[in-house]
Amino acid sequence: MPQVEASPDRYWVIGGKHLDATLQRRQWSEVFGPFCARAEAEAMQRRMDDIYAADPQVRFCVVRDADHGS
Repeated sequence: MPQVEASPDRYWVIGGKHLDATLQRRQWSEVFGPFCARAEAEAMQRRMDDIYAADPQVRFCVVRDADHGS
């Protein structure tokens, strides 16, 4: 059986402004990436958190791509 080389991890920063405290719906959304290193994505998340620090309804998080292997 041939060996499948693992694809490198990619990270994204996703988030936006939520319409209410349930966090179920967003007024707007943003996606940044892909980033090759988690640290790069976390740095972007901190920048976005700093920009929107005064608005508690705006949140961002770092996510990693799902496994692409079959």
